[in-house]
Amino acid sequence: MQRRVSLVTHFIHRFFLFLLLLSYVFAYFFPWLGEQIRTTALGTFRGPEGAKFEVTVSVLLLALLLFNAGLGLRMSEFKNVKHNLRMMATGYLTNLIIPFCLVLVMGSLTLLWGDTAQRSGLIFGLALVSALPIAGASVAWSEDAEGNMALSLGLVLLSTLLSPITTPLLLSGVSRIIFSGTGEHFFEIALRGIGLFLILGVVIPSFAGIAVNWAGRWRLYDSIKPYLKLTNFINLLLLNYSNAAVALPKMFSKQPWGFIVFVFVLAATLCLLRYFSGWIVGRITRAPRNERVSLLFALGMNNNGSGLIFAAELFGGYLSVVLPVVFYTLVQQITAALIDRRVSRWETI
Repeated sequence: MQRRVSLVTHFIHRFFLFLLLLSYVFAYFFPWLGEQIRTTALGTFRGPEGAKFEVTVSVLLLALLLFNAGLGLRMSEFKNVKHNLRMMATGYLTNLIIPFCLVLVMGSLTLLWGDTAQRSGLIFGLALVSALPIAGASVAWSEDAEGNMALSLGLVLLSTLLSPITTPLLLSGVSRIIFSGTGEHFFEIALRGIGLFLILGVVIPSFAGIAVNWAGRWRLYDSIKPYLKLTNFINLLLLNYSNAAVALPKMFSKQPWGFIVFVFVLAATLCLLRYFSGWIVGRITRAPRNERVSLLFALGMNNNGSGLIFAAELFGGYLSVVLPVVFYTLVQQITAALIDRRVSRWETI
């Protein structure tokens, strides 16, 4: 049985980019299942100041993905984190500052687009993907490319743990600077709920997986590894499909082509510049190759699975909010795969 599962997993891994693109095609032509996954509510948590966290099937899929990511981290590498504290601090601060500055610049560029509602939604979407914690998938990509696992692990854990604080602060900062403190409504709505969403939907599942991992001393993961990998791939494709189903069917019928291209160019540029910032930091600090690889993936990859769900849950009707997250996620995955193929052939980067 394990052999069959491993073969299927290997097939999905090999053709993952094709399957990811196929999931977007299905989201356009057959959105109904994706809408059911996203909207089927299983319960609601209420926090202070009117904050609400609705548990849907898509939220459970995200929690499972993050739990499995925590379960799959090699905690033996954690003892080496202390040797990478300087680089970890540099990478973490870069991951906060550079995207924040890029969004401010791109916010100015959106003045080229005349529609005020679309412009504000687009700025919020770009700010959201920039303010999210580093993706746990960056650890797996870094491992494939022989990166520094302790540095990758440390960056993911630190950004995830602090995200309920840093994400609202970054979103609030963008809102105040670009909108001059006018309380732009996208940001107001998001700031009431994103802290609770990150705690319950991201931090707790991630660290629950880490706790089980630590208690099992890796033996549990070894025994179920083939099944977890297959589950993660299917889960990731389902999440991309269900969240793309919110935006893609409406995109071509309700949005002008000029706006679609404009959003894609901005989202792709933001993503590529974030990867480039990881490469620049590695070069400036003269870090060894394995640390440069880890910085490259960590600074380029954000936890956009949670971003997609959050944007779709609160702003599913606003394509200008959801589209940047959808496009960024697609470009992020394609870029990671291309970099992985290239980096494996380079002795230095």
